[in-house]
Amino acid sequence: MVAEGAIFDLTTPVDTAGLVGNASALIDWGDGTSSNGTVAGGNSTGNIKIVLDYSLDTNKFFGTSASDPFRIRLQQAADALASRFNDTLAAVAPKPYVTVRPKIFHPSQGPANSTAGTLHSLPENPTIAANTIIIYAGARDLPGASRGVGGGASISFTRTCIPGPQCTTAQANQDAIESRGEAGVLAANPTDIAPLYGSISFDTPTKPMFYLGQDGDAIAPDQLDFLSVATHELAHALGLGTSESWTTNVSGSVFTGPNARAAYEGSGNVPLSGGHWNPSVVALQPTLMGPSISFGQRVPFSPLDFAAMKDIGWEVANTSATVTASHRYGDDGSYPVSVTLSGSTIGKVEKDLSPVSVTNVAPTLQVPANRTGTVGQPISITDIGIFTDPGYAQPNGTPATNETFDFTVDWGDGTIDNGVATIDIAGNSTGRLTTGSFNASHTYAVPGTRTVKVVVTDDDGGTTQNTFQIAVNATPEITLQLSQPTVREDDGSSAATLTVSRSGPVLAIDQTVTLSSNDPSEATVPTSVVIRAGQSSVTTVVSAVDDALLDGAQSVTLTAVAAGATTGSIGLQVADYETLTARFTNASVVEGTTDANVLVISRSNTDVSSAITVGIAGAGVSQTSLGTSISLRAGEMNRSISFDTIDNDQPELPRTLQFTFTASGYDSAAASFEILDDESPEFQNPVNQFDVNNDSEVTASDALRVINQMARQSTPLLDPATEDPNGVFYDVNGDYAVTAVDALQVINELARRRSAATAQGSQAQTPQFGIPASEAVDDSARFDAALAASSIGWLTSPGLDGDDEDAIGFGLDSSGQMF
Repeated sequence: MVAEGAIFDLTTPVDTAGLVGNASALIDWGDGTSSNGTVAGGNSTGNIKIVLDYSLDTNKFFGTSASDPFRIRLQQAADALASRFNDTLAAVAPKPYVTVRPKIFHPSQGPANSTAGTLHSLPENPTIAANTIIIYAGARDLPGASRGVGGGASISFTRTCIPGPQCTTAQANQDAIESRGEAGVLAANPTDIAPLYGSISFDTPTKPMFYLGQDGDAIAPDQLDFLSVATHELAHALGLGTSESWTTNVSGSVFTGPNARAAYEGSGNVPLSGGHWNPSVVALQPTLMGPSISFGQRVPFSPLDFAAMKDIGWEVANTSATVTASHRYGDDGSYPVSVTLSGSTIGKVEKDLSPVSVTNVAPTLQVPANRTGTVGQPISITDIGIFTDPGYAQPNGTPATNETFDFTVDWGDGTIDNGVATIDIAGNSTGRLTTGSFNASHTYAVPGTRTVKVVVTDDDGGTTQNTFQIAVNATPEITLQLSQPTVREDDGSSAATLTVSRSGPVLAIDQTVTLSSNDPSEATVPTSVVIRAGQSSVTTVVSAVDDALLDGAQSVTLTAVAAGATTGSIGLQVADYETLTARFTNASVVEGTTDANVLVISRSNTDVSSAITVGIAGAGVSQTSLGTSISLRAGEMNRSISFDTIDNDQPELPRTLQFTFTASGYDSAAASFEILDDESPEFQNPVNQFDVNNDSEVTASDALRVINQMARQSTPLLDPATEDPNGVFYDVNGDYAVTAVDALQVINELARRRSAATAQGSQAQTPQFGIPASEAVDDSARFDAALAASSIGWLTSPGLDGDDEDAIGFGLDSSGQMF
């Protein structure tokens, strides 16, 4: 018994009897294949040589050439027998005191009604080489159904001697020739044989029916194998059924030789039919020496036949041999095995052996490593099962067999798939395993860890299973998160940050997520983002879109879609941002002026089919004719409105009038302009603006008054609401501020007057120049300190009275203040 795919070692004894030349073995393994075996033993070449003499072939049955096929086959038959005998036969030569007269049955002559030929005398006192037997071959028309006949020689001796030592020598010489060194020949009941000659004759009418081919399987039913007939008759010529030692082993109708008895497959002595085995023996076991040879077959000289040759005295070489071979069976079953032995020259023997029982071997199965999957997503597994099997197809067997494999996959959720596996590599007798695989796919409906059982079954029922696990995760969710829930439509391309996340295990590959906005007129996102391998999220930007419509806050839904994941979405509020813009065409106007200025008011939205009311607020409303509201009519994006300024009849500083413009749904706007007083300046001398100290003169003292005031004041502004001139008018230029300009205007006026006086040729009046004692030191100190701190330089004016010694010097400090 052996398993399929395993090596079956064959060792069997065989018998090479009947083969000529070295034996070879061919084993038919019963599965449609055969291979050569190794033959050990049984290839012996004995000492005996049979010389075939065709000198008496008067009918030329064997032709005249050594290449005649009948001669070749006859020689092969002779060699087949002789090579099995290890006897040592002494040479034969003429000896003194004895005359040798050999006779044989003539192979080509004889009575028509007798198989035995006419006795024919051979030359007296022959010379025959050691180990040599001469057999004469010929042919004639044999009686009846006889196809051939063979026999030994008759040897007679005549001793011519004088009694005494001479006759003793004569007897010894006779015994030596007769026994050829085989002592058993001379026994009263001979136990050995040592022939000198023999003869063999064939039936001439049968010649066309004789088969002379090498291949015994090619013999036609109407042909008689010449090799089988020749071997049969040569055995008779060598004593089987014809010699005295044969008779020694015959008792009645049975052969009692111990070797034949041992080879006989029946019980007891071997039954005979004359000089042949009884037909009952032929029916029981192979033998060439039965009474007849059938047409259409080749019969080799059998172990039983050689056993009889040994019993009659031949030293038969051991014909036993051992055949060894090895083989792999591809499928289980019972296989009849036979061994065919062939001789390198000729001969074939077949032996049937006990059937070989081959058992099936289940395949081995490999499954994938544990893995993960996702609910609702197909899990396709290539090579979910890879298997090997020592069995393989036997297409030449009877019947032919083929390897097929079925598989089942139990997914662990109540679903079982099945199919036929693919054979990827066909196995063979060299030991290559049959290798196959199969794929499967499945979609799980619920999460959890599933044990997947994979089973593969061969065509003979051999089953193997293996398992692995799939961790089924819930369907991943795409979730969205915004950095802020509300954006304003004017926030632009980076209005908010959007984080796109994928739940569940991170993926080993990039995943593309498609993004969309249900209202791209309000907010947009990129068409897609990629969550990189090994990551679970990605960020991108949300862009706000200013639609220039007065549409209020809008709700936008952002959506993310990815393969194998649930869709994610998030709401975003896009606040409307429409604005009012306002401006005045004039930066400053005088109070009490008609159509003093123009307000240009605009709205940003393009949908202007509706009118809006713009409210006006601010401290300056009361000083204009604008009122507290205006309208932008339907179809108007902007409007220009001319208005008056109102005179409050109060002296006052120039003021900036601030206005705020508001409308429902709009960001407010602001605008301003400066309003100038139309009253006489409160702090300017109404009689002579250059007469600061109101003494009815314009002198350097007026300039010094301004300069000293600049040094004293904390602010240059003069506010009529909180201050009174008290007879000193510092505001020379009437701008309600005491600045260097006021002093310079005085100085310039003094210079102008001097220049005018010089042009008229009149003596200028010597101006009065004086500084009150109470202020002199203080003013001088302030003046000197300011001068020392100045980085501007000096401004000078000619002397007020035409004398350079009376010139006034002053400067501007870094803040623009005069000193």
